[in-house]
Amino acid sequence: MLRPRRIGPALWLAPVLTLTLVLALLAGAAAAADWVPVLFVNDGDTITVRLHGRKELVRLLGVDAPETGHSLKLRRAARQAGRTPQEEARLGQMARGFVLELLPRGSRVRLEGDARAGERDRYGRLLAYVYLQNGQLLNALLLQEGQARVYGACHCARLGQFKIWEAQARAQGRGLWPLGGP
Repeated sequence: MLRPRRIGPALWLAPVLTLTLVLALLAGAAAAADWVPVLFVNDGDTITVRLHGRKELVRLLGVDAPETGHSLKLRRAARQAGRTPQEEARLGQMARGFVLELLPRGSRVRLEGDARAGERDRYGRLLAYVYLQNGQLLNALLLQEGQARVYGACHCARLGQFKIWEAQARAQGRGLWPLGGP
């Protein structure tokens, strides 16, 4: 009579471990593909990344930082805030500096879209939530640290939470709020 042959752990464990390792490597490669390099920090709410082999301007969803360069928009924002264009530009440079410390050239970020907001703004910039490598959401950090205000014209899913973070930063006098606000 023939008895069924027992398969020892060494015979069935090797293929299972090999398959597990291959799946882990594939998952890691797919996750790494989601992270894109930062080429430039344009200002407090716009960065340039390399996406699919080309430069892409990314506008951070739901936040509005002061302008950095002299323009009609900067002059209008300064007038509305009761500041000079130079004061407004200085606040813009401070917000940009905050982002630069978090995203030095060559750092990597993960971009996440929001169906409510759409893919691009009227200037063709990609709209995204931007995640740092430590998992923090850059959009949220700007609001929480008083470097930006909520962009009211944004129809993003996180707008309610963003308004709470802005109000807390304002009440606690964080970042640019003691200087008249972002």
